[in-house]
Amino acid sequence: MAKSLDELAEACKKGDHVSCIALVGKGLQVNPDDPRVQAKAKEVFEAACKARVWEGCAQLGEMYAFVKPPDMAKAKAFLDKACTNKDPLGCSDLGTLYENGIGVTKDESKAAGLYRKGCDGGLVIACVNLGFVYSQGKGVKQDVDKAVALYEKACDADEAKGCLNLGFVYQNGKGKITPDRMMSTKYFDRACKLGDPQGCEAAKK
Repeated sequence: MAKSLDELAEACKKGDHVSCIALVGKGLQVNPDDPRVQAKAKEVFEAACKARVWEGCAQLGEMYAFVKPPDMAKAKAFLDKACTNKDPLGCSDLGTLYENGIGVTKDESKAAGLYRKGCDGGLVIACVNLGFVYSQGKGVKQDVDKAVALYEKACDADEAKGCLNLGFVYQNGKGKITPDRMMSTKYFDRACKLGDPQGCEAAKK
């Protein structure tokens, strides 16, 4: 059961790095461009990483990669550190860098392997990413059935992007799946209810 903000704050005061990460993460969601919020988040992530809470290293790497201005050398170093210590977010974010050649030499095969590590570690967005590379044959042999299974796994875990991608599979038809407007609408609706604006737009059409 997810902790309330008050519970996270209380646990954070007692030195629980995971609760501190969750607390500042919520602050970043609300005010992602606020320099004070960013500075506090960085401080928390650094402390967690130094304490060998690997999610802190992953979040720190993500911050260096995706905020402005990015520092890709630091991003890769922290994501590498997190993934080496089996943090699924670190592996998934590192996979994104390799898939797109952001700050590293593009390597789709390596990206697929990193997404697999993230997915196996329980991060459902990594399962979505792995499903996408299977659907496109990027770094792996194209396998639409595997892609659909991964999207379903993510959607069942309430990951909106998994539901969204399933909607597109049923909308267009792929592999063994023939176009099915009812099924595509079902998954677009679910993605919308889970907060994905693209799902809401697709459902309207």
